[in-house]
Amino acid sequence: MDKMIISTFKETPKTKTGWSALILGVVAIFSGPILGISATLIVPSLDSAAGEHIGQIFGFSLMIVMLGVLVAMLVCSIKAFRAGERSWAVMLALVFSVLSVLFWLFMLVGELLFPH
Repeated sequence: MDKMIISTFKETPKTKTGWSALILGVVAIFSGPILGISATLIVPSLDSAAGEHIGQIFGFSLMIVMLGVLVAMLVCSIKAFRAGERSWAVMLALVFSVLSVLFWLFMLVGELLFPH
């Protein structure tokens, strides 16, 4: 069963799913700095103002949201790839999403198994 190739590597994405994967990829690039700023500025401020556990809950919730964005990017890039998208943007989103989701799942499991 041959699928029709919609776009080649040198082209831009042709479907909305391909563009969604690219946009989510750009958002996901900033997930590390967002979590870093959150851990250094926002969480300590929340801890001192509202209590110790509020900042931890905020930081953990933000990590879950970022993981959701990365999973959405993974789903969009797989759907675009299966639809026949072969553009550089979809390939980059696919590789980046797989690596990022694996990294954040590793970090999440570490936080659940060894809380600090």
